[in-house]
Amino acid sequence: MSRKKLTYKSLIIILICIIIIGTIFSISSIQIYNMNKIRKFVSDMEVLEEKILYLKSEYLLWENYDPNEAGNF
Repeated sequence: MSRKKLTYKSLIIILICIIIIGTIFSISSIQIYNMNKIRKFVSDMEVLEEKILYLKSEYLLWENYDPNEAGNF
């Protein structure tokens, strides 16, 4: 009846592996979070640009508006 015992050497190796995996996970999580912030900012700017272009086109339609011209009601 020989049982394998958990030695300090194997415990230290397991802890080092857990620390390495945790470090890799946290670094990649931070990078993903930062990329998502950048993508959200770009998306917001694109929506803002679309709204500005829409307002600009509406303004250009009304810029040449003459209330004294026939058919303008």
